[in-house]
Amino acid sequence: MEPIYNELKLERLISKSIVQAFIEGDIPMPAGREAERILGVESHIRNDAARCSHGSVQAEGTLMLNILCLDAQEQPFDVHASTRYNHNIPLENVQEGMDAEITPQLYDLRTDLRDRRVHVEAVAELNTLVRDDEPLETLADVVGAGELYKRYNETDLSKCRELGSTSLRVHETLSAPGATHVLRANINPHISEVKLAENGLDISGTLYVSVLYENGEAALIQLNERLPFEQFMQVELDATCGDISIRPELKDYSVGISAAEGMLDLDANLELFAACITKEQLKTLEDFYSLDGSVNCLQQEIELLMPIMNVSELCPIIENLKIPEQLPQSGRVVYTSFRPVVLNLFDDNGKLALNALLITEVVYATAEGALFKFSEDMPVKCTLDVPFSSEAIVALNPLEVRANGTGRMLNVEYLLEVLARTFIMEQLTLAAGAEETEAKPRESGIMVALAPEGDTVWNIAKRFRVTPEQLLSWNEGLVEPIREGTEILVLSRPGKKRRPS
Repeated sequence: MEPIYNELKLERLISKSIVQAFIEGDIPMPAGREAERILGVESHIRNDAARCSHGSVQAEGTLMLNILCLDAQEQPFDVHASTRYNHNIPLENVQEGMDAEITPQLYDLRTDLRDRRVHVEAVAELNTLVRDDEPLETLADVVGAGELYKRYNETDLSKCRELGSTSLRVHETLSAPGATHVLRANINPHISEVKLAENGLDISGTLYVSVLYENGEAALIQLNERLPFEQFMQVELDATCGDISIRPELKDYSVGISAAEGMLDLDANLELFAACITKEQLKTLEDFYSLDGSVNCLQQEIELLMPIMNVSELCPIIENLKIPEQLPQSGRVVYTSFRPVVLNLFDDNGKLALNALLITEVVYATAEGALFKFSEDMPVKCTLDVPFSSEAIVALNPLEVRANGTGRMLNVEYLLEVLARTFIMEQLTLAAGAEETEAKPRESGIMVALAPEGDTVWNIAKRFRVTPEQLLSWNEGLVEPIREGTEILVLSRPGKKRRPS
């Protein structure tokens, strides 16, 4: 007997989990500035590294903060700072060299002033997937072992393939009447359309820009702009490539006072990464047996988490927020920001849907010019135009928020980007090896077996060392799934097709 092996490069799912990590830090005030109170905090979290070791994944990341403060003279200033997190995630079956992917989400954030510092406490949710794509040795065939009955898997295999990237620079001037100083600026890119073109892709998108600046009267103004962009990316595509997606990454940007009066200069550098999902059919040996019982198949089970599609959809939401009774009424809205948090995913009439919280901060001025802030957690629902998948990873990107109103009730318009990756979980049984065993004669005569729950024609034939074709010829009308307790007739000699009277 000679086993013949080959190597398969399959991306296997090793483990997955969602854990919470506590983040804490102290941020000093800039030299010469001392904060009397905090008006608002904008945050962004990213995971920088994920290292696998025996039985765990080490996550390292950064929580970035823009903190709008007021000094003793009620003058606003912005503090840009960051704090690091390092968290160990225990996971079974994880080994060094495996690939871990961590999607972080900021769940809770609290800041307060302590001894001329901003003390930060946060809770992040770390969604972790660990995969292994090292070549897997599997059994392809066995020769020299007589007649074997073999069973094969035919699996529709899908993989994500990187296609390349391209750089894009956007330079624009923005109208900002009376602008004298920029306190903060945020830029959020969104890809709206990808078209196939000759030798590549035509990409269209929008930069959602938010700027908080002071004018000549020392008033704070929020500017919201939408800047469209287009870019061609040269890529090579083949017939296996489908569901093309573009992931934009903002590398760096600046927004400052222009030489032209009442204008701002914006410079942004982006990197656009293209990927597609490839599909192919994989045929592998699952099981085999011999009628004399001289060869035994050794099997292994693996789990594949295969991508179905990458989705980016806009979710616009309009809500009314009420200023708390203990605060004065609004004369005008100064600045609004929000942080979305995914609470859960669910099936909405066959579509993928989610419940989320929009943790909103509003800074407003009274009619006398005094600045106040309040926060509210707004529950919302978004339904995507994609089929529901129990295996999905969803992230929310806050693109834009606009608020207006006086008195006690404010109107707020949110624009969310919902980024979803859907997967299918596939259990795959592979023949991993073969071992020789002592041949045993089959029992002679006629037997009637009662099928257990979940039994198959193949399993019954293998157990009694007959062929599947013989078993079906002795049991006319036998179909899968076989009901529990079904009587199965097994004969010692092939060819006899009638039940005994």
